[in-house]
Amino acid sequence: MIVAAVPTDRDIATTYRLMAAQADHLILTSSERNITIRFPDESTALAAAQAAVSTADRYVEIAYAPDIASALPLALSRAGDDGTVLLSLSRSQRSPTRWPTLAVLSSKSRHYNRPMFV
Repeated sequence: MIVAAVPTDRDIATTYRLMAAQADHLILTSSERNITIRFPDESTALAAAQAAVSTADRYVEIAYAPDIASALPLALSRAGDDGTVLLSLSRSQRSPTRWPTLAVLSSKSRHYNRPMFV
């Protein structure tokens, strides 16, 4: 299960394709935290993800949540007791490294208030 908010200035199709190769479920979302970063609307995000997933050699479920607050509970419920949710978090421009942080959220423990960062 991957929860992702991919800004419009990124290569959305390639990003979704790479995620689809690794996940059984994609939950697409957006953020209003930084007003200068734009995200695709629901229909654009879903269409791009559907096109990307069509190149995968297996079924990948796709869903959309309007914000991270609704995406996380949805992801955890769909992951089930033995599932894992992967959440990609962007770092700020001023961060020592601009690589994204990955938060691994255990569905079984339901401790998504204290994720493990890798």
